[in-house]
Amino acid sequence: MKKVFIAVTFLINFVIFSQAVFSQKNVGKIARHDAKDLSYGVKVGFNSSTLIGSDGIASKMGFVLGAFAEIKLDPTLGISAEALYSQQGCAYNNVTDAYINLDYLNIPILCNYHLPFVEGLTVKAGLQPSFPLSTNVKYKSMSDEDGFSSFDLVIPVGISYELSIGVFLDARFGIGILNVFDDSGTVWTINGVDSGNNMFFQITAGYRF
Repeated sequence: MKKVFIAVTFLINFVIFSQAVFSQKNVGKIARHDAKDLSYGVKVGFNSSTLIGSDGIASKMGFVLGAFAEIKLDPTLGISAEALYSQQGCAYNNVTDAYINLDYLNIPILCNYHLPFVEGLTVKAGLQPSFPLSTNVKYKSMSDEDGFSSFDLVIPVGISYELSIGVFLDARFGIGILNVFDDSGTVWTINGVDSGNNMFFQITAGYRF
């Protein structure tokens, strides 16, 4: 809960700071919000995630939901920050009821390029700090929560399409650059899997206010 509070506080401060900056920039504009220099919204969807770097693992499905805020620097370029609850991890090949469950607080910081020749289409890339809220290896009735790293860093890239009414669809691919296991060696493993980096494909739908 502490990490969730930190993320929500970060997003609120991001919005307040953005409003302050762009209210100065747009002094004299009657419709600053209509110009969409600053916007925010909510999104929900699902992940297909796995760990790369180890054999014997498969993907698993999970939910993702959260909120975002975006600053438009000009008509085509924007910077956004998100706070997302994301269910990730992996399953095991040929092992029934065995999973690595990794629930993260993800904070993607993205550069968004709004294509001028296709209205509503945006490509994006950036960095995503990730903080685990819950981690465990589960096999039937057994569970082990130790041995996982307390931080991950992901490189996300994606594309989205937004309708004029504010509804959008976002597709995103992310790959972690850090091992999700720490070096304590305390986690018990299945099929010898004790290292790996996060990888996910994510589809979300949302609404921009």
